[in-house]
This record gives sequence, C-alpha cells and structure tokens, in this order.
Amino acid sequence: SGMSLEDFFADIERKAEEGNSEEIRKQATVYRRGILKEMTERARKEAGAYPLYYTEWNTSASLPDDVHDYPYSAALVTKTIIDNIGLVDAYSFWTFTDIFEEHAQHCGEYHGGFGLQTVHGIPKPTYRALELLHQLGGERYPVTEEQGTVGMLAASGCDGGLCVLAYNQQILEQPVVKETIELSIDNCDISCAEIFRIDEEHGNPRKLWEEMGCPEYPDADQLGRLYQASVIGRETLVVQKTETGIKVEFDIPEYGVALIHFQ
Repeated sequence: SGMSLEDFFADIERKAEEGNSEEIRKQATVYRRGILKEMTERARKEAGAYPLYYTEWNTSASLPDDVHDYPYSAALVTKTIIDNIGLVDAYSFWTFTDIFEEHAQHCGEYHGGFGLQTVHGIPKPTYRALELLHQLGGERYPVTEEQGTVGMLAASGCDGGLCVLAYNQQILEQPVVKETIELSIDNCDISCAEIFRIDEEHGNPRKLWEEMGCPEYPDADQLGRLYQASVIGRETLVVQKTETGIKVEFDIPEYGVALIHFQ
C-alpha cells in the first residue's frame, strides 16, 4: 500500500485503542513479505554497539492459530532467520512446546499452539526447519539468492561439505505455487547429492493426525506413527555434469523448505 512503517504501527495502535483485534491480526499478517528484516535493520541501527535479542517471536501472535502446526510456519521461520543473519545476535522462539499455560493449557495434540513441539513432544515442521538450519554449519557464502517467492543460501555444512538451503515462502492470502529449481555450481565435480524436505508431504505430522480423525489425545501407537511422520527423510538427487561444473534440479512446493547436501 506504500504505507511507511511509522504509519503502519500508528494504525495498529489506533485499532488497538478501538479494540479491533481481528483487524489488527489481519493487517499484521498480510502487510508484506519480509517485514521483520526492515524492522531489525532499523533496530540494529538504533542499538548501536549493544547486542540485539529477539526473545519472543513466532509466525503469528494469535493463540490458537493453526499456522503454527503447518509447513507454512517452517518456511516463514527459515526465511526470517536467513534474512536476519548479521542483524540479530540471538533469538528465543516463543515457545519450545505446546505445554504452555499463560491463559490455561489448551487441550489436544494439535490446537494451533505456539510450540515447536506438541504436548507429547511431536516435532512440528518449524522444529525440523531449525534442524535443517543447524546443518548449515559455521560458514556461509555471502549472498542469499532470491527470485520471486524462492530463496537459497549456501553454506559450509556441519561436516565441512556444501549445503544449500532453499525455501518457497509467501505470506497468507498472497499467490504462491510449486516451483522447479535448477541449481548450478561451477568449478565443482561432486557426483552425489541428497535432499531433505519439509512440505505438505514431508515432515508434516499434522496431516497424518487429520487422517487419523484428529484424536484429541492419541494413544501410544498413534503417537509413534506421528513421530515417524515428523522425521525428515533423505532422497538422492541426480547430479548432472555441465561444461563448467554440475547442476541439480528439484521441485519445492508452496511453503516448502529443502536442504540439499553435496557429499
């Protein structure tokens, strides 16, 4: 809309005074993609030499909100963390599990809670996204490539190899589709690559829970199956030789995250 950040937050404050919480949520959700980076860049300048910590954040401030349970949040968290490399010194995600009783404990295995895990410790897609981010190791390449809704970051990898983390992220109610990625790497003769995925069909245990009939409290067998559905499997990627190096191709669905590991 062209509204400045100052006008945006002034408008939120006005709506808060009017008690229009639904309009606040709608505006904060659909304002625009990547807004946190704009906020942290400004906060980084204001902080000067002081460290900058974001100690309570999530993909939505509402409880309950189903987005917390789905791959949508995994893609948003991945982009947010990559966007803010070098700006924020530390994050403290709100919250680690759905065992959370600020306004009384909510019932059920999946209820749109803030947690990275359900009340019985089933990892949500966002938990697995942080797991993939951890695989990037300690040295990253300086440029984050982003085209449309897809972004990629290359890094050294925990084992000293090469990892590329990709995401297909868009805010709610905005257009996003499955994309096919062609990744080329020059001066490289690696012959083996693997991909780890988070999307509707991978690392998304809530989908299985819904197929079970949404049991409020799953039994031990169901919990075991849900945990297995949360685990990110690995798939082999075909590596093609080029005149200058190698390339791989892969699809990344809407709200998907993928880690490509070159061995």
